[in-house]
Amino acid sequence: MAESLPESPELRRSPEEWLAEVQRFQRDGELFEAYVLAQQGLGQHPDDWALRENFGLLLSLAQDLPSANEQLRAAMRLAPQAPGPYFSLAGVLALQGQNDEAVKYYRESLRLEPDNFHAWIRLGIVELNRRRFQEAIQHLRAAIRAKPDSVAARMYLGGVLMQEQRRTEAQELFREVLRLEPNNAEARRLLHAAGAPD
Repeated sequence: MAESLPESPELRRSPEEWLAEVQRFQRDGELFEAYVLAQQGLGQHPDDWALRENFGLLLSLAQDLPSANEQLRAAMRLAPQAPGPYFSLAGVLALQGQNDEAVKYYRESLRLEPDNFHAWIRLGIVELNRRRFQEAIQHLRAAIRAKPDSVAARMYLGGVLMQEQRRTEAQELFREVLRLEPNNAEARRLLHAAGAPD
């Protein structure tokens, strides 16, 4: 009978060490290596929600959305009070076109972390995709409150306001973008499209 080899001490890492290494490879664009490391880390720490969430995100980048969904739901079960897995699952659901479900999980993420700019803006975008313009406006305004210098939230909000024929409000948002980014050609174009004089 073969005897198993002892585990190499350099391979035994804490969940935080595994996660840091996985994220380093992600930042460097080495997604396959990050994927393999995440799997190895989960082999040692199957109950670590942060590693599982990160693995789910890697699966979503690989376009394996059903597996990503499964991993993110597992992360939520492991850490029901952590907003990250809810936020990440909402993003995967939105990619799958499951906007109603995405809204539910973005809202849960925001219940746990009310000032999460990224959750507010993505919730606004999902509501925009659902053609629920008033809700989109509310969520995009919340995104601006969470991050007052956000150009993206102002651009989205300005676009929604133009669709709603609220051109004066849209013009003000595009002017705010130009105060933040004076060379923003898209904001200048939209300001003109919203009827602002030259």
